[in-house]
Amino acid sequence: MIDSPERIWNADETGFSMGSKASTVVGPTRRGSTSSQVPHASGGSSKQRSTVMLCGCADGRMMPPFYVYPAPKPRGYNPLSGVPEGSSFDYTKKGWMDAIALRAFVQHFDLHCGRERRVVLLIDSISSHVDFQAFQDAKERGTELYRIKANATHVMQPLDKGLFWPLKTRWNQVVRKHSQEHPGLSIGKETFAEKLQEAFLLFYKPPTVINSFRSSGIFPVDSSVITLDHVKPVLTFAVCEEHEGPSSNATTVTQTHSISDENTGAAMALRSLEDALSTPLREKYQKRIQEGYDVVGLSPLFDTYKKRYDKSCMKTTSILDAT
Repeated sequence: MIDSPERIWNADETGFSMGSKASTVVGPTRRGSTSSQVPHASGGSSKQRSTVMLCGCADGRMMPPFYVYPAPKPRGYNPLSGVPEGSSFDYTKKGWMDAIALRAFVQHFDLHCGRERRVVLLIDSISSHVDFQAFQDAKERGTELYRIKANATHVMQPLDKGLFWPLKTRWNQVVRKHSQEHPGLSIGKETFAEKLQEAFLLFYKPPTVINSFRSSGIFPVDSSVITLDHVKPVLTFAVCEEHEGPSSNATTVTQTHSISDENTGAAMALRSLEDALSTPLREKYQKRIQEGYDVVGLSPLFDTYKKRYDKSCMKTTSILDAT
């Protein structure tokens, strides 16, 4: 299958909020007023979410969605009204994916992945995706279920890498439009699938799907796209200390301390921010701190940098004191 993109698939579920959330709006402040808030339409306060299992192929295709709704089944409406032909759904206790729903999705996948066999279906390693019966059913249908290594989906799973973010951006636009046209009324289960299809049509382009497989190194197979920056090990700090004895000259002793994830968190957060900054801006911020410039409050980005810097130094100092 390594040279057959039409046989390589990735599936994962994600949740969509039914209600609109107030977002940050940039605009002019009113003269003489300290408030910079700009009135804008917002949706209802519904916290209801719906789960959808999406599946994409390395050749750019997207499979009809598989919806997961909370039980019980509806009687007064069709939950698949206005959706692509071939879409299907299942019901679980909380509306989340579980082992039984996974088995139903395996049947859904078998209907829409094409006639060629064998095919590989990449899924993540959460507990709801670990079901012997589902794996056996898939294998009997010519599908190899392959679980992506735990905690690596952010770099290895195509849907996470290149699809969910742009789709949810379009979804938020659809929700906001609905909120403006129907003030105070959130999208309900009756119209969720139809509204999601509206967002999907605004988002979907085959090259987007193809690029998501390429950027994760799945197809074409390319391990070099995942660099050491993506999988940084626990940091090790080397500290040089000078000790003066009564009968000897000053000597330098180097001690290396491997520290836990809790202690490295602040340093790694600082390093991540520095990696995102341009070189001139990073050097400017470092110079400000070294020379003690009191410019806090003038730049939100610098304020964030200084907080991370101070927290990192505090953590490192506490480690050295303990040793």
